[in-house]
Amino acid sequence: MNVSYKGLVSGLALTILSGGLAFAAGATPDVTATTAATASPAVVKPAASVAQLKYSNSGIESFVSAYFSYDDDPDSIAVQVNTKGTDTFGAFTGLCVGEYVADGDCTAPDKTDGTEFDLVSADCVNLYVKSLVFSHYPSQNGVECSSNTTGSFTQTVTGALTSAQGILKVTGGGSITGTATGIAPTTPEGALFGTFGGGMFSVKGTYTNK
Repeated sequence: MNVSYKGLVSGLALTILSGGLAFAAGATPDVTATTAATASPAVVKPAASVAQLKYSNSGIESFVSAYFSYDDDPDSIAVQVNTKGTDTFGAFTGLCVGEYVADGDCTAPDKTDGTEFDLVSADCVNLYVKSLVFSHYPSQNGVECSSNTTGSFTQTVTGALTSAQGILKVTGGGSITGTATGIAPTTPEGALFGTFGGGMFSVKGTYTNK
């Protein structure tokens, strides 16, 4: 209970005691008291969770060496990838750019000796009739193994849908993993020799739109 007092207390000292009020003996103060109703405790609502929506795509790709770099590493190779497929949002054509660096030996999908590649970084954009959707793949190790002789390769990368323009809405949550297989006839892959080829890809994961 909260009590407020107003007015004059003539010639009397008002002493505030712990838990209450006391006046000098015999005093008759002019007091107006108002009692506030005990307030109900505030109800704190938990923050609404952001739904993770399922995402998938599949399609075909072609690629060629590109003049591009995230880190100006002379030993890396940049690749421009042109894609065409369908996904959760509809039919699309796309463009990706990625930077890779050789990092050891591996066995290619066709069992030939290959070179392993790390991803420096990659970004993609998918184009729809009235929208664009962007995705990003950060640095990660051992994403690709490509044959030194036949060009047979396999690649697995993890990233996220980051944003969208147009009628689609993507807000950057969730995670996607993409896999690709194909042939790079111009081997070995490397900054000096370059690369060219094509393949097939698929992506699965989640995204958010709030």
